[in-house]
Amino acid sequence: PDPTMRQQITLAVDVGTSNTAAAVLEGRRPRIIPLEPGKDTLPTAIFLDYAARRTLVGSAAVQEMIDGRYGRFMRSMKSILGTPLARERRQFLNERLTLLDIIARFLGEVRQRAEGATGAQIDRVVAGRPVHFHSADSDRDRQAEVDLADCYKMAGFTDVRFLHEPEAAALAAGPGEGVGLIVDIGGGTSDFTLFRAEGAATRI
Repeated sequence: PDPTMRQQITLAVDVGTSNTAAAVLEGRRPRIIPLEPGKDTLPTAIFLDYAARRTLVGSAAVQEMIDGRYGRFMRSMKSILGTPLARERRQFLNERLTLLDIIARFLGEVRQRAEGATGAQIDRVVAGRPVHFHSADSDRDRQAEVDLADCYKMAGFTDVRFLHEPEAAALAAGPGEGVGLIVDIGGGTSDFTLFRAEGAATRI
């Protein structure tokens, strides 16, 4: 289709420490985007192949590391958000890059794959985020969201919004009555959240 005529949609992205998932709304129901053939999730991994001078993500990145290719393998990338390391320029692939630049390449690949799967132009994102990136340091915690927003913008998203991951889980529980407990045990952080459902309303 003519890219100028493609509809505008919002992509929901959950970048986990181990895996990443993305979805769009079709009507009132979410549709999970297959970010790899036949798979609903993409390993949150990057491999900078120094010999071929290319950036690989997901399972391809993991395989390059297993095969012992010459390069740099990266996981647990969210842990550097909010720290001075995030914006420090260093030499990668004959380029002076920050770690935010590299995370942006990963997010750009997620965006391109979602566009390929939907046939839509995607420049709006609702991104999941932990309640705290750095529980013991409020300054780093605030800076981490700024860093992540910049990564999404560098990846081509012009409208970036965040939703706390436990809030997303509570909303996904749907209407009902009573008190519920959300347990999110992730690869990097764990959150425990109480919510109260009162008909169509949900209070965190």
